[in-house]
Amino acid sequence: KDAVDALAEHHRFTVLHFNTSVQYFERRLVNASPGNKLQAIQWISKATPDGMTNISQPLLEVLQSPGIPGVTEVHLLSDGSPTHGILNAWQQSLTDKFGCP
Repeated sequence: KDAVDALAEHHRFTVLHFNTSVQYFERRLVNASPGNKLQAIQWISKATPDGMTNISQPLLEVLQSPGIPGVTEVHLLSDGSPTHGILNAWQQSLTDKFGCP
């Protein structure tokens, strides 16, 4: 909630809530107007942690075409390690990129 509240009005954003599925505040980026930030904060307040933690699905949905047009950065907040979906992609990516186990 603090991250949304801190957005400057010239920013555009959306918020995704994920567990074993992905729910969107908006499926497009919206202006960080006071009204949109308030609606997003209210939407976040209704989200409850449940199910498993699937980090890969929201990232794939946002980053793969068509994704959400205009996305230039992603901030991932999670309540735990992945327990569903692709579980070892991060380790494999580090191994591929940096040669570390």
